Formats: sequence, structure tokens, C-alpha cells
Amino acid sequence: MKKKRTYEEIQQQNEILKEENAIVIESLKILKESEKLHRLTLENISDTIIITDDDGNMIYACPNTINIFGLAQEQVLKKKTIQQLMGSSICEIPEVHKNKEIVNIEWSIDHISGCQKFLLINVKSVDINGGTVLYVMHDISERRKTETVLKESEEKFQQLVNLSPGGIYQTDTQGDCVYANEKWLKMAGLSFNEAKGQGWINGIHPDDREKVGQAWYKMIESEGRWGFEYRFQNSSGKITWVYGLATLIKNANDATTGYLGINIDITEQKKAEKNLLDSQQNMASVLNNTQDAVVRLDKNFRHVFVNSALYEATGLSAEQYLGKTCEEIGFPEESCSFWQKKHESVIQNKKSETFEFNFLTANKGERTFQAIVSPEFNENKDVKSIISFMRDITERKRLESQVQQSQKMESLGTLTGGIAHDFNNLLYMIVGNTELALEDIPKWNPAYTNLEEIKSASLRAADIVKQLLNFSRKTDQKMIPIDAVTVIKDSLKFLRSTIPSTVKIHEQFSDDDIIILADSTQVNQIIMNLCVNASQSMEETGGTLKINIEKTICEAEDVKEFFDLVPGNYLKITVNDTGPGISPEIINRIFDPYFTTKEMGKGSGMGLSIVLGIIKNHGGAIWVDSSLGKGTTFSLLFPMVE
Repeated sequence: MKKKRTYEEIQQQNEILKEENAIVIESLKILKESEKLHRLTLENISDTIIITDDDGNMIYACPNTINIFGLAQEQVLKKKTIQQLMGSSICEIPEVHKNKEIVNIEWSIDHISGCQKFLLINVKSVDINGGTVLYVMHDISERRKTETVLKESEEKFQQLVNLSPGGIYQTDTQGDCVYANEKWLKMAGLSFNEAKGQGWINGIHPDDREKVGQAWYKMIESEGRWGFEYRFQNSSGKITWVYGLATLIKNANDATTGYLGINIDITEQKKAEKNLLDSQQNMASVLNNTQDAVVRLDKNFRHVFVNSALYEATGLSAEQYLGKTCEEIGFPEESCSFWQKKHESVIQNKKSETFEFNFLTANKGERTFQAIVSPEFNENKDVKSIISFMRDITERKRLESQVQQSQKMESLGTLTGGIAHDFNNLLYMIVGNTELALEDIPKWNPAYTNLEEIKSASLRAADIVKQLLNFSRKTDQKMIPIDAVTVIKDSLKFLRSTIPSTVKIHEQFSDDDIIILADSTQVNQIIMNLCVNASQSMEETGGTLKINIEKTICEAEDVKEFFDLVPGNYLKITVNDTGPGISPEIINRIFDPYFTTKEMGKGSGMGLSIVLGIIKNHGGAIWVDSSLGKGTTFSLLFPMVE
């Protein structure tokens, strides 16, 4: 018979049930929270989780399959099996992993976008409602790309090292070789097995091993770097000159982990240096055997080289020159000042200068020399020294003077023969008859004034003949300031009568005074030679001769093609004709002495060469522009003076 429970017992039992229900309810809440947490985790992790049975049928796919496959969860599950989703060979994995151990594999799939993705898959057989396989997939595509780029970079670096023109090597902190590229091994004549460790020292020339070793250990002690020249010598005795550089290798903690070096092959450079030295010695020998005097001065104007020709000219020895200035040698003050100004000008302008000077030699008396003084530059394009070449042109100057005079007389022979004879006869008739007429006509008659004008004009014509005769005489040539316009106008006055009437003359002169430092006789000769040549080219067909005189300013850009010119104010003379022009084949030879296209007896070929010489002596320039059928233009520049 059951014992009746008391009210208190029933009440106590109800309290116990309430507590148990509360615990169950709380457990359910915790379970729901845990489930929610796991669901949020599965929905937000970047990895994809798939569960299949042992046959590969997919039981579960987490929601974020879009990250891996580009497919939503339901699209993935429509594939039914893991084999359809990832390829048939994936079916081997469950069989392999029934030992219930986690195995990591790498797998590649074709993403829906068409690109290939690489996955790291954790695979494990588990017991969830029977045999199941758990796949946890992690996208490692970016890592694989990084690894590929790194591998390619390493391969490129290795290729660059092997293709480097320098030999590259690496040692540890003890100086043992741990790497050497093909170039280094070839220069040293060693294999890597022979070079590794301390074997690399055997590739160094025996005479250089000690200094290389000393430099190496000094670098280690000072934690610095070194670089100097030394030699390799291989087993066959071949010597390779190298410039070696080495430095420390440090890690992220600034600790030395080894040393890196490079050797640059300078064998050809060494050969070139030797050839240069030989060339310099040969050049010194040549310069000492040339007839031209050669002098090199440093920037302080001290002699650092003087050749034998200068010794002979001055009667001084090398000891009296080397290391001394002109003043210390004992040359006259005027001569020293002249040379110093020339050298200072060359240094300042950084360009060569050509000039002539007279010098009293020890054995030949006073001689005339032509000097070319040129600057020599260092690697920074600064003047480091001045070299002068001086040629004795005394005989040439004498011959030039004779040739110029002869050519002038030849040109004026036509003038004096054609003008002095015929024109004087005409003037005699004109003046004589004019004076007779003046005696017969009273002064109040208007015709008397006209006759006076005729007589005055005739007397001026007589003055022109007198100028021509004076011009034909040989006189000393002195450079003085002259008004170029006036001199050229006077030249053209008596030129008119020698030019055929078929040739028209157009003159265009500047209204300003144009002063140049010149010999007026030589300026006359230039104008005569150029204008006569131009008129002769047109005497058969006729044409126009244009003479233009003007001022011009030459900038640095304008004068760079002329060796002797400097920027400044210049007189420019242009002589243009409408003749047949000059053939391109001969235009570069027209200034050569004795070159002429005229018939025998009509010219010696010295006209233009004398013109060129005169212009050069005046510090000017001349150039020609011509083409066949379009005439010829000669342009001349003379430096102006105040």
C-alpha cells in the first residue's frame, strides 16, 4: 500500500522539478547561442567547409562557398558529389584518410570566372551519423602567386648574376667562399669546388695574395669596404687584371653575416693604359724630332714640356725651361707680358688662338713664327694646361709678300695698260679742247660754267689714274684704324672702268662710320680681286655685281664654326654676282694656292688664297655660298675697333 505523500513532500518535489526545468531551459538557451555563434562563424570565415559521406555525396556546404568557387551554397550542393565539384581524382582522398588523421593537400580548381585557384585542403574522416569526410578549404592563390613571383625573381637574379660582366662572390664571416658566379670562376680559373672555403685564394696571382689577404682582414677588422687592383692567374698562367670591390652583408639586426665582392675585368684597360704610355713616349719622340717648337705650360704658366726645336731656337737647355715661368727663365719683360696675355685669353675663352710674332733666335737672328695656343682640359672640362705649337714662317711670309705683290701687279697690269694709256689719251683730248674752248668763250656765257665742270671732272679722272699708279707701288703694310666704307668706295671708283659695260654694279653702303684695324692697301686688294673675279665670270653673259657693306654682331653661336673668331662687332662685306656659279666638286679648293680654272696666262690661282691670307691676318673670316646657275656670294668679316 502506497504511502501518501504529505503536502510538504509534494511541494518539495515541485520545487525540484521547477529547478530542473530552469536548468533545461537555460541549457537550451546556451545551445541556441552556441548554434548561433557557430552559424555566424561558418557564415563569416574566409575558408569553406564541406562534409560528404564515404562515397563523396555532399551532406553539407557552409554558406560562404562563393569565396572559393564563385557559387552560392545551394549551387554547390546541386553538384551532389565532391567529385563533380572538384574533379574525379578527389574521390581517392576519403579512402586514404579513413585512418581518421588530418592530412593537408594542395588542390587547384577552375573558378567560375575562368581563372585558376589554388586551395589548401584539410581532409579528415570523422564519425557523424556514420562514415563522413570533412573538407576545410583555404584559398592560397595569392600565396602561390607570391611564391611564383619570388621564384621568378630569384631566377632572374641568378640569371643577372651569371650574365654580369663582373665576377661576383660571397663569403661567410670567416672569409670562406660560399658562392661564386661563372664569371668569377672563369677569371680565377677555378671550379666552385676548388674555390669554396679558403680555396679562392689560389686563383689570386702569387705576388698579389699577401696584399689581398691584408686588405681582406683589414676590412673585417674595420667593418668597412675595400677596393683596389690586383691580378688573377689561372693554371695555364693566363693573367687577368681586376678591380676588386668588397663590402659587408648585414642582417636585420645589423649583425655581419658575411661579405660580398665583385671583380671587374680591367685587363683591356691595363693594355690601353700601357698603349697610351707607349703612345705618349712615341709622341714625345715625334715632338722632339719635329721642326716646330712645342711648349706645354701648366695653369701657373710654368713650363712642363719643351721639345728640342725650342732648345735649338733659343739656345737654352731643358733644365733652364722646366718648372720655370718666362720671367724666371729671363726672357724680356715685353715678351713675357705678351705671352701671358695670350695664355690668359686662352684660359678664359677655353678656345685656341692663332697669331704671329717675331722672335730673336740664337742662331738665325730675328724670325717670324706662327703660334697656335690651345687649352687642354681635365675630366671636368676645366683648363689644366696650355700647349703651344710654333712654326717658323719667316720664309713663307717673305714668299707671300712677293706673291701678293706679284699678283697685285698682275691685276693692275690690266688696269694700267687699259686705263692709263687709253684714258690718258682721252683725258688729254678732253682737257686740251676744254681749255681751248674756255679761252674762246667769255666768262659770262653759260657754256663757260659747263666747260669748267668738264675740266674739273677730267682732272678728277686724272686723280683716279694717279691713285691707281700709287696703288701699284709696293709699300710697307701697316695696320691702322681706317674707315672701311671710304676705302672701299675709293676702290670701286677706278674698278668701274675695268669692268665690262654688260656688268651692272649695285652698291649698298652703311651710313655709319665703320672703323677697322687694317692695311688700306690690302683691303683695296681684296675688293679688287673679288670684284674682278666676279666680273670675269659674267663678261660673256652680262649680269649684276652687288657690293654690300654693313655692321653686324657675331654671337658665340655665330663664330663657333670659325676657328679664329671671337664674339663681337664686325664689318661684313658681301660681294654677289649673277654668274654661272661654282661647281660643288671644286668649291672646297678655290682658296688653295695656285688652284685656278682660268686658261693659261689668265691667272695664277693665287687671288683667293691671298684674299684668305689677308683676311686671316686681319683677324677676320671669309666664306662662300654658290651653286651652279645661281651665282656666287663671298661674305667677309673684319673685327671693328673703336
